[in-house]
Amino acid sequence: MLRQNHLLNLNGVGWLSLAVICFVHTVIMHYAYFESLGKLTGQEVAILGYIDPLVAVLISYFVFHESLTITQGVGGVMILGFALWNEVTQSAS
Repeated sequence: MLRQNHLLNLNGVGWLSLAVICFVHTVIMHYAYFESLGKLTGQEVAILGYIDPLVAVLISYFVFHESLTITQGVGGVMILGFALWNEVTQSAS
């Protein structure tokens, strides 16, 4: 029989793990992200916003060994290519 994970089935360690994930990955990381926005230029914020999904895909591939599709690979190359192109054209003008 397939056992479904449910919040009501969590033990103390499960609840503690959930609380740590919520606090660290939601509260602290969002605070750090939005706090840093005031210290960066608009261009830096835009580049980080484009690179964020690429980093998520790379972490899922290298750390969690998830498969990487051709579409994701092409998208990653496009993100990096256009970010580089934007930097080169902005610094030239």
